[in-house]
Amino acid sequence: MFVKLKDGSLQRTSLDTGLHPWRNQFIPGPAIWSLDASLFKNTRITERFVLRFNADFFNVLNMPGLTQPIRRREF
Repeated sequence: MFVKLKDGSLQRTSLDTGLHPWRNQFIPGPAIWSLDASLFKNTRITERFVLRFNADFFNVLNMPGLTQPIRRREF
C-alpha cells in the first residue's frame, strides 16, 4: 500500500487491520461424522387434501468420533 505524504512523495507501507491473517481459517476436527435423515409419507384424504406424516432423525449413525481439542483464546 502506498501513502502520499505532505511533500507529495509516496511511501510504501503495509496495511495493518489489527486482525490476524488466519482469522477465517479453521481446522476440521478429527473423524467427526454425522448423518441426518428424514422420513415422510403422503396420504391422499380426498381429491383436494393430502395428509403428510413426517419424521426427522438427527445423528443417525451416532458416531461422534474423537473429542474436539479445546480451543484457547489468547488476548
